[in-house]
Amino acid sequence: MNAASVDRTHWTIGNGDRPPAMEIVLVKTTLVLSWNQFIFAEGDDDEIHIAFASHDVIVRGAGLSVLLQAVTTNRVSSIREPGRADRFATNAARLIREIEVRTKTIIRRYSPPVLKIDTIPKPVGLGLRRLRQVPLVKYFSS
Repeated sequence: MNAASVDRTHWTIGNGDRPPAMEIVLVKTTLVLSWNQFIFAEGDDDEIHIAFASHDVIVRGAGLSVLLQAVTTNRVSSIREPGRADRFATNAARLIREIEVRTKTIIRRYSPPVLKIDTIPKPVGLGLRRLRQVPLVKYFSS
């Protein structure tokens, strides 16, 4: 894979073939997200939001419109969170100050089997005191 850094920024954009995944290098961990799971990206020069099926990535910095264009075409092979000293650099036109990765919670709804009324009371004779149980529907599960 051919890759070249753009103006010593904290991201790498592939020149040739589309990379299969984007590597996110944080200070304490590294995460690799497949481009097959990419949903959308939005933002401006100061902040962009990259949504994958399992994670949301929020990148804050300066001059991020170039990164946003590369993300929308799935050409970014890696983004790197800067060290503490690099976060406060003021002379760089394009830089990442912070990367926030949020794991999407997958809500698994428990749906118990739907129980239909097995019997309903049916009055016998003229009086309502004596009730006879008549089977109506069996149990169903969904």
